[in-house]
Amino acid sequence: MRSTKDSLLEDIKAEFAEVNKMMEELEAREPEDEAGEAYDKWIEECEQMAIESESLMSLIDYKMTQSL
Repeated sequence: MRSTKDSLLEDIKAEFAEVNKMMEELEAREPEDEAGEAYDKWIEECEQMAIESESLMSLIDYKMTQSL
């Protein structure tokens, strides 16, 4: 049986892996033409990813403080 801390660590690792995968996919779709509309939409996606990552960090912080 795993301890609560081990379980929390595994959950955090899984959440980071998911975010990393999404970031890599987003980076792979970066348009070459920085002056085009597609690039503007890509930047919006990047900004949204930053917001979601910040939310993830808040969730991790919450989980860690709840387990203490």
